[in-house]
Amino acid sequence: MGFFVAKGISKFYKAGTGGVHALRKCSLSFPSKGLIAIKGKSGSGKSTLLNILAGIEKPTTGTVFFGGKKANEKGPLLDGRAGMVFQHYDLIAGESVLRNVSLPLSMRGKGNRRAKKLLRDFGLGAFAHKDVATLSGGEKQRVAICRALVHDPRVVFADEPTGALDEKNGIAAMDMLRAIGNYRLVIVVSHNEELIQRYADAVIEIADGVVKTPLLVQSAVPVPKASFRRSSTWLPRFIFRNIRRNLLKDVVCLLSGIVGFSSLLLSIGFFAGNEVAFEEEQTHSLLYPYSSISERTVIEVPGSKLTLIKKTRPSATSMTGFATTFASPIVVDDLAYFFPASMTYETDGQNWEPVSFSPVWDITLETFGKEMVTQGELPRGEAFNECVVNEEFAHRHGGKVVGKVLSVNQRCTVQLEGKTHEVFVEAELIVRCVVKEFGFLNSPRVYYSYPRLEKALEGLPVGGGESNARELVAWAESDSPYSNYSSLLFLQDPNDVARLFEWMEQGDESLDVACPSYVLRSSFHGLSQAFTMSLSLFVGIAVLGLCLILGMSSLSSFVSGKKESAVLMVLGAKRSQVFSIYVAESALLCFLSAGASLLVCPLLERLFNGILRGKFDVSSIIRIPYQTLFGLPFSLIWGCLLIALVLGGIAAALPMAFHRRIPLSEELRDE
Repeated sequence: MGFFVAKGISKFYKAGTGGVHALRKCSLSFPSKGLIAIKGKSGSGKSTLLNILAGIEKPTTGTVFFGGKKANEKGPLLDGRAGMVFQHYDLIAGESVLRNVSLPLSMRGKGNRRAKKLLRDFGLGAFAHKDVATLSGGEKQRVAICRALVHDPRVVFADEPTGALDEKNGIAAMDMLRAIGNYRLVIVVSHNEELIQRYADAVIEIADGVVKTPLLVQSAVPVPKASFRRSSTWLPRFIFRNIRRNLLKDVVCLLSGIVGFSSLLLSIGFFAGNEVAFEEEQTHSLLYPYSSISERTVIEVPGSKLTLIKKTRPSATSMTGFATTFASPIVVDDLAYFFPASMTYETDGQNWEPVSFSPVWDITLETFGKEMVTQGELPRGEAFNECVVNEEFAHRHGGKVVGKVLSVNQRCTVQLEGKTHEVFVEAELIVRCVVKEFGFLNSPRVYYSYPRLEKALEGLPVGGGESNARELVAWAESDSPYSNYSSLLFLQDPNDVARLFEWMEQGDESLDVACPSYVLRSSFHGLSQAFTMSLSLFVGIAVLGLCLILGMSSLSSFVSGKKESAVLMVLGAKRSQVFSIYVAESALLCFLSAGASLLVCPLLERLFNGILRGKFDVSSIIRIPYQTLFGLPFSLIWGCLLIALVLGGIAAALPMAFHRRIPLSEELRDE
């Protein structure tokens, strides 16, 4: 078999419901040296033939052999043993003459010594460090020829090498190609009949895809085995070159990445911090250790699917079993019949709308709540004439309430031995101090001493003085309104509150516990979960948007530079290497975005914590776990950077993967 052979090659392009035969069963055999010209009218198929011979385009049928073996089908230019001279030079813009010529060597992991020698031989030594944009057309074509020869190819392809040159430079270019043909094979496509007749050793004429003058040379010349080792040392320069060229788009991608990763980090901080922050804040309420307990009985309604729930004061047996759950519980009667949980009051001669009146076991706040005092002094707890109010109550009265007297008058009716008696509960409560409570869903509240209320009710006669209000509550039946259908529970140990929450979550069909702290906890958790879902959706959209922006930016950069990318592949780069320029750009931008987010998020964390503090009254609700995550030190930082690299790479690689289907010959066409 000859040195370079094409057997029965055809090319068919689909177009709509039909198609076009650009090449029809051409068989050719080329010598090992000489200048062979392919001529024909525009559209005759000569460029298609050249592209198939060079491996830039695959034939529909037929095979190309080089050195007795099938030419490489995975890439262009005969396994790296061929060079290409383009009609419009297709030099790499913004690079020097030397870098352009030595690029094929860099792709093969070699130095630029041969490139410098070629430039001197072709009279271009003085231009080595000049930008190719400053050269004339003839000089650019000489540089392109040097680039095609620099890796010592066995075959040189030239597609209309004089098409963009004037007559003088065209002759000079053909002189060079003719000289090259003395020691290697040069295949030239040209429509210039005069130059073909002057320089060609043989001519292949093609018309309508059919070779009219086939070249049949049976010269069996051994072809040395190719030693084409690809290198990637040239890639970093092209990556940063690409970033400079797409600076505006890259800045937009960088900002989008900062938004996306900052959202992700802040969300992780919220997931990690909101529960802890709430657990710390929920204890800042004098109601934290307080609960109301009722016994619950389910009553079936005959003939109906409905059921009724009857609540009564728990029996001693029920409360004894319940109290064993806790370390130091205090269970007492509910005195709300005579001193309700919501009452109007008078101060400074003005009547005010109802507020909550809540009992505490120790009004001196020595055992619980002293650290919450913001105004005034702690009550002494010697008599039922002192109270504590929260800041919400203080705001209702302009902030300054310490020393004010709250007058309460409560009228109650009592049935004894068939007679109705009126009982008046009157109290003058002096505001001793103000406490700063957890503000989430909190309302104006007045706290009084439960033990002192007991003493006060013991001195309040009922029914002609035969008994007092306190005894009436104690003797009342469990389903009597005097009992308020409940008992009160005061817990002294903070761990007991956690045990109460656990007991309530497990549930009990017989006892119904009304715990303000648990209701607050459930409300906060419900709101937190809703916010978490919304935040997760936002973060998902932000990350997806970032992927789309990175992917579209990379694809846009690739498409806008597709001609240059195709030239790089012709010069010896793998398609995967060319893609890696754009993938690495995207991954680097994503990595920088993640790094910038890690730096800026401490400030954003502080900012958003201030905003959320105003909404939820929780300090440090966002706590980004920089130091430890999942028990691993600094795993969030390394994980974020690693995810950024992978995300940026995938975001760019996926859209460009679909671009692999576009033939290299189409990418090489001038736009």
